[in-house]
Order: sequence, then C-alpha cells, then structure tokens
Amino acid sequence: MVVAAFIVSLFAVILAGFSAWYARSLATNDSARRLAERAPVFTPEVESINNDVWFKLCLLRTKSEGTLTSIRVEILDPESVYFEVDQHGISRSDVAGLRACGFEPVGLGERTARRIHLGEERPAHLRIRVTAHGTRKQEQWTDTYQLVVPPAPAQAMVWST
Repeated sequence: MVVAAFIVSLFAVILAGFSAWYARSLATNDSARRLAERAPVFTPEVESINNDVWFKLCLLRTKSEGTLTSIRVEILDPESVYFEVDQHGISRSDVAGLRACGFEPVGLGERTARRIHLGEERPAHLRIRVTAHGTRKQEQWTDTYQLVVPPAPAQAMVWST
C-alpha cells in the first residue's frame, strides 16, 4: 500500500512539473505575440532636396501602439553611403560620416529625417536596419528595409548653332 501511494504521489509531482512547464511556455509565447503585435511599422524613403544637392533618409511611422523612446538607423549597404555629421548644411570635409545614428522618436503618422551622403557613384538601392525601443524593458524591435534611391535628374541638353 505504501509503494502504491508513493508511485501515485511521484506521478502527481511529475504531472505538476509538466503542467508548470507547459503554463510557462504558453505565457512566454503569449508575451512574444503581444510584443510582435505592438511592433512599430516604418515607411522609409530617400528624398531628394534642392535639386539633388542633398538627400534625406525619412522615416514615417505608419502603424503601432505605444510610445517609442528611441530609434536607431544603421546603413548596411552600400559602403559609400553614410549619414552627414552636420545636419544643417555646413559640413567639414575632414569629419568622417556616420554609418549609424539615432533618430527622434516619432508618434503614429509622424515623420523624422536625417541628411545622408550618397557618394560619387549614386547607388540604385539602399539597405538599412531600424531598431526601435519602447517604454518597457523588453520592447525592442528590429527590422531591415530595402529602399530605392531616386534616379538622377536628366541633364538638359543645350543645342548650339
């Protein structure tokens, strides 16, 4: 009789352990799902300014719930593209550009931008990684985007007679 009670209690302990593990895995999956549902969605674009003298990388926040505390953008490809150090139009030539920089946190439907340098050979595409942080400790979202760089304007032809 004692052996049977011991076997039943051992089975109950194993079943309770399995039940606790299963409940923990469900809670972890639910937490990951809620984090994915709150992920911000950005619509990035490269914008030409002043007839192709300057270029801006713009981020438009199009969907998400919650507040963002920081946004970091990293240029992955090509190597010749970088963020301008000075964003006001006066740049020293001896200062190297930045491959990654922080953007102002934006709300839903808002837009933020930073000046970029495209290099001598204008690329057709630009690949960036956007990392956004929320107000909670575990809220971090990372996404990669492929952008199309606007084509160079056609040169006006001058006919001489």
